[in-house]
Parts: sequence; structure tokens; C-alpha cells
Amino acid sequence: MPNKSILVIEDIDCCFSTASRKENNDSDDHIHYHQVKVARRSGEERIIVFTTNYKDRLDPALLRPGRMDMHIYMGYCGWEAFKTLAWNYHLIDGHTPFPEIQQLLSEVEVTPAEVSEMLLRSEDVDVALRVLAEFLREKKQAMPEEGGINAIARRTSCKRSSSR
Repeated sequence: MPNKSILVIEDIDCCFSTASRKENNDSDDHIHYHQVKVARRSGEERIIVFTTNYKDRLDPALLRPGRMDMHIYMGYCGWEAFKTLAWNYHLIDGHTPFPEIQQLLSEVEVTPAEVSEMLLRSEDVDVALRVLAEFLREKKQAMPEEGGINAIARRTSCKRSSSR
């Protein structure tokens, strides 16, 4: 890797067997971990980014301090993240549909990538925001009744308690 570069490895959990090294001592697994270690030590002006949707599937040796300096959870898109995306894609920090979008973002689970995709559907800011609001309304309608996200959490905890 050249100096002053960034390497991104998407979905690292798909790059090797998800069994830990204790369970599966394949040389193939060892190679992947070794490459991570060597790449990390090979220069101070290099950034290596791994992404995963399944952190729990990664070998703890990969996650320990010294292997990965930071772990950043990228959750669902909230209001502040939306405002950043709106500015980045359309150079706006306020618009007529913003209050509705803010309300909808508090009621549905949507990723920043999904919001970005909707904002990129049109260069016309009015169209892009209309598309996003419609997308969020559809997600809300698809949710179970009785209060959206909170109702799902209540149902889940009720099922856990009743199964004991």
C-alpha cells in the first residue's frame, strides 16, 4: 500500500470463515489475520477501514486493541445525520419538508445509505425531498401498529418475559 492511502475492506466477515481460530485452525484464516497485522504495521500514514454488519462473527483477535484502533457503530439515520446528508447532496440546511422528515426519522428505522439513495434520486431538491418523505411514510405504514419502533421493542421484551 502506498504511503498516505486509505484501504477499505467491505464486509470483512465475508472474507474468511466465521469460525474462530480456536474452532477452525485453517491456514487460510491465519493468512487473512496475518495480512491485517502486517498492513497495520506497514506505515503510520495509512488508514485501513473494515466494515461489517456482523461484528459478533469476527474473531476476537481481530477486534482487540492494537489490531483495530477504533470501533464505530453506524446506526440508523437520525435528524443530525439527515441534515448533514441534505447539506452534502443539495447544499441546504432547511426546507419546507424538514419538519415532516424529522418526525418520520424519529418513528422509523432507516439507514444513512437509504436516505442518501433517496436524496440522490434527483438533482432537484424539491423532488429529492419529496421522494425521501414518501419513502419514509411507506416505511412507517409497513410497521406494525401501536406506535412503531417502541411497539416492536415492547412486543419483543414481552415475548422474552413470557417465555421464562
